[in-house]
Amino acid sequence: ARLSLHFGAKNRNYLLYIHAILCSNGYCSNILPTIKPMKRDKKGIVYFTIKLNTYTFGSFTYFRKEWYNADHVKVLPSRILSMLNARVLRHMVMGDGSRKGNAMYIATYNFTLPEVELFVWALNKKFNG
Repeated sequence: ARLSLHFGAKNRNYLLYIHAILCSNGYCSNILPTIKPMKRDKKGIVYFTIKLNTYTFGSFTYFRKEWYNADHVKVLPSRILSMLNARVLRHMVMGDGSRKGNAMYIATYNFTLPEVELFVWALNKKFNG
């Protein structure tokens, strides 16, 4: 398995930060990812993206099995409580989060309602405890 990160160009600095971590640990090439145009949308607007792929490692298979089901759909690991800490939460927000006013959001679109409820419970238990 390998890790593949694909972000909009506005998240370039975050992806380069992740690249530096992965590269320094031998998980990817030292060649910096570059911003490239994607297809035009229906209105003709061109969006730019930046992508990073690691090398393939057997150790990544463990994480793939935890975070993706047999149909390759992202799932929330049942042991999320033991995985959560401030650093993990920070990366979840930077990688798949947003802010609107005083509210912070983490995208959970692929998760089932029970998974979202488990995630909320784990966040409350870990950080409001």
